[in-house]
Amino acid sequence: MRIERLELIGFKSFADKTVFKFHAGTTAIVGPNGCGKSNIVDAFKWVLGEQSAKSLRGGSMEDVIFAGSASKKTKGMAEVTLILSDIIRKPMNGQDGEETKLPSEISVTRRLFRSGESEYLMNKVPCRLKDIKNMFLDTGLELKAYSILEQGRIGDIVNSKPLDRRFLIEEVAGVMKYKVRKQEAMSKLDSSKSNLQRLQDIIAEVKRQINTIDRHARKAEKYKKLFEEIKDIEVRTAKRDLKAFNEEIAGLISSEESLKLCVGEVAVNFHSMEALIEEKKRLCIENERALAEIRNRLYALEKESMEDEGKIALLKSDCENLKERNGHLLRQSNDLTIEKETTLESIKEIENSAVEMGGDISRLEAILDERKEIFSAAESGIAEVESELEQERRNLYTKAEELSNIKNEISHISLNMENITRKTDRSSQEINSVQDSMSSILLAIEQTINEDAVFEKELQETKQAKEGLVAKLKDKKTELSSSEEFLYRERESLAGLNSRLESLVELDRGQMASLDENIRTLCQVADIIETPSEYEAAFEAILGDKLGASIVENREEISRALGHIKEQNAKRSGFIAVNPVRGEFSPPSHYPLSQNGVIGEAVKFVSVKAGYEKV
Repeated sequence: MRIERLELIGFKSFADKTVFKFHAGTTAIVGPNGCGKSNIVDAFKWVLGEQSAKSLRGGSMEDVIFAGSASKKTKGMAEVTLILSDIIRKPMNGQDGEETKLPSEISVTRRLFRSGESEYLMNKVPCRLKDIKNMFLDTGLELKAYSILEQGRIGDIVNSKPLDRRFLIEEVAGVMKYKVRKQEAMSKLDSSKSNLQRLQDIIAEVKRQINTIDRHARKAEKYKKLFEEIKDIEVRTAKRDLKAFNEEIAGLISSEESLKLCVGEVAVNFHSMEALIEEKKRLCIENERALAEIRNRLYALEKESMEDEGKIALLKSDCENLKERNGHLLRQSNDLTIEKETTLESIKEIENSAVEMGGDISRLEAILDERKEIFSAAESGIAEVESELEQERRNLYTKAEELSNIKNEISHISLNMENITRKTDRSSQEINSVQDSMSSILLAIEQTINEDAVFEKELQETKQAKEGLVAKLKDKKTELSSSEEFLYRERESLAGLNSRLESLVELDRGQMASLDENIRTLCQVADIIETPSEYEAAFEAILGDKLGASIVENREEISRALGHIKEQNAKRSGFIAVNPVRGEFSPPSHYPLSQNGVIGEAVKFVSVKAGYEKV
């Protein structure tokens, strides 16, 4: 199986679509801090079905969606697609057979929306998380496997305990898929057991209710019998009532015939009474009509009388008004006669004054004619004077304009002279300040030159001291790096020894607890094997539990030990004789070295204690 590429869209720091192509031989992703290496590992874990947000370095699952930045908007969805090729399945259930090869490329996609919806796709077809886990179950690419390791995980694997290392060995050996299936089967068995328990409870409940149902059934049968008896009684009662009803009906029929005769007589009398009532109604209607006409006439007469009374009142008011007007007119006539007499007298006086005024008017007309001649002569003189005056006014306006222009020029020139004087004063001040500043600058330049010489001297001394310190620092760094390397090697060797000690102690405890005191063991396999420190972890991974196997003198001790283990039902133990029988094991003379990077045969890197060479 080979990973072709990984596509990220909106996942953590990858806002846009990002494609990582993994060419053949790619084993690691490196880069500076903050470039997103851990986010790529989180993407692998997330697409393989990781459900814990804490293991993805987040508070909630929504934290894997791009949260936005200063230049990019927030994304509403995170998507990771993993494309694989050359996927080969091993035979299932331990059966012999050829390995199964799946299609050339398989894509696995996981999407998460900000609304909380999530979906899985395999080859762009929706599927379940269980389908993806089943596909990767026996390929080595799983969530808890060691095929994808983040930064700092390798040190944890090297320093892991034997129980943790057992998970890695089981994964490599292909045992993990059977454990997963066993766990699923056990969960199904537990659910089946709970279902059986539930069924037993239901059966007990049903059995408990059977007695109640029997009582109800007996009550129902008794009710049925009583219902039949009641039905028989009701039928007999109904027959008896029917006979009595028939007798009553015969009496009612005879009475009905007599009543019909009475009804005929009553009907005749009723019709005659109806005719009489109709005649009375007609007379009442005629009387009501006559009464209505009389009422209408009465209303008309009352209306006419009210109108006549109104007219009389109106005439009375008119008469009074006429009387008052007549008196007023009489008074006016008296006044008019008096005014007529006075008017005649005034007319006579006006006529007399008119004669006098006629003489005056003729004299005034003569004077007016004379004055008109004088006035016309004066007007002609005034016109000449006005024309001359107008000419003088025009000349005066022109002189006034010239005078205002001259005044403006004089004021402008005076302002320019004032500005020039101010600028001259300011320039002289600036010249004096510049001369002062030049003298101060020259003094500052001389001081700066002197200080520069002093600083140059101090700088040379500082450079020499710095070079000496740098040389000392380099020496210290080399010493520190050598010390760190030595410390790292010592820590690795110590961790390896501790893990080996723990595994040996645990194996020794398990085996020693299962052996009897009478069975004499010489030592264990781990006690007779010696190998260089850099290969100890490799040999521990290869031998595993065999390092704790006990070495005995002969095969009889092995038989006794096996018999004791069967009797005591103790834990599994391993036993090897000091001198095994010939033919049990013959190591090959040569191991093929077909792959690149192989150092050599493991047997050549192992030294065995004297006397245990055959073991």
